Amino acid sequence: MKSNHHQNKYNCMKKLLIIIVAVFALAANAQEGGKDFYSAEFKWTIKVPAGFIKSIDDGESEPGEVIMAVDKDEASYMEATQQPYDVNEDGDYGETQELVGIMMKENLESQFSESNEVIMTSAKEKIGGHDFYRFDYTITDTSDDSVLYVHMFSAFISNKDFCMSISYVDKADGAKMLKAWKDSSFK
Repeated sequence: MKSNHHQNKYNCMKKLLIIIVAVFALAANAQEGGKDFYSAEFKWTIKVPAGFIKSIDDGESEPGEVIMAVDKDEASYMEATQQPYDVNEDGDYGETQELVGIMMKENLESQFSESNEVIMTSAKEKIGGHDFYRFDYTITDTSDDSVLYVHMFSAFISNKDFCMSISYVDKADGAKMLKAWKDSSFK
């Protein structure tokens, strides 16, 4: 039992590392925003927000690979990633998501200075017919009252962990990305 717990913790750390790398990955293959992006693997369609540049791969995702990423500037960014998830090896998906959410908060707290406050909330949300674990992080720099918002949505789809990460400073940009994400469909 103890080794299974350590394996689950290792898998969570591995997922956290992939998420952190993915959140800050650079965009490639720029295309015009306002167009639909489709992933055949997940039968997922999302309309890229106007004013954002999207990046895609060739549709053949590797474990932990970026499926789609868009950005407007350094602070306004959204990205979907996927990686295999085996409940027999990785444990209960919901428990793992809760652990990853807490570990992400701890990681954000360690990345920012002591003048920053990190607040996390969590919930479940249905998007495109799937139940997603949602983690919202608000990082406030108390020295100048600037705020960074980070949202992570994860669901177990087709034996994979599908994760959408959205970050922004400008609330108008955040509203555009969140609307595009919530209006997306899995068919």
